[in-house]
Amino acid sequence: MRILSGKYKGTKIRTYAKRSYRPTLSKVRKSIFDILGPLSNCRVLDIFAGTGILGFESLSRGASSVLFVDNNSLINKILRANTLLFSDCSITIKKMNAIQILKTKQEFDLIFADPPYNYFSQHKRIDVDLFIDMILNKLKTKGRFVLECSNTVEIRYPVRTKLFGETQICIGTKD
Repeated sequence: MRILSGKYKGTKIRTYAKRSYRPTLSKVRKSIFDILGPLSNCRVLDIFAGTGILGFESLSRGASSVLFVDNNSLINKILRANTLLFSDCSITIKKMNAIQILKTKQEFDLIFADPPYNYFSQHKRIDVDLFIDMILNKLKTKGRFVLECSNTVEIRYPVRTKLFGETQICIGTKD
C-alpha cells in the first residue's frame, strides 16, 4: 500500500499480513482526497485507524498533525513502525476505543472514521447518526469528516455520499 500524492508520494506503508482490518482501496482514497482538496495545517483524527493510510495520506498532503486511534495492540505496533517513514511529522498514536476519544475535549479540522462494516449493527447502542453527532462535536467550525461504512448503513445526516461496491463514503461538514 502506497501514498498516492504529496510530499511522501510513493512511500510504502507497512501492513499486517493476517489482517483483521479492511484497508481503504487506492481508488477510494483518491476520490476522498480529490473531494477534500488541500489539507494545509489541518489537525487530523483517524479513528479505527487500521493501516493508518488515510492519516498518512493526509500528512503527505500537508496536514500539520495526525492522531491515530485504534484499540488493537498489533495495529498500533505497525502504526508506530510506519511513523518512522514520517519522522518530520507530528504523529500521535493512542490505543483506545473510538468512542472514548470522541468524548475528549480536543478538536480537529478533519476526522476519518472507518469502523468495521458490522459496527453499527453489532453495537446497536450506537446509532450511525448518534456516532456522526459525536464526530461533529469533535470538529472545529467548518471541519469535515469522512465516514467509510457498508453501503447498507442508512444515514439521515446530510452528507455527500459516494458508493464503491459494498463501500459507502460519506463526507460531511460542521456548520
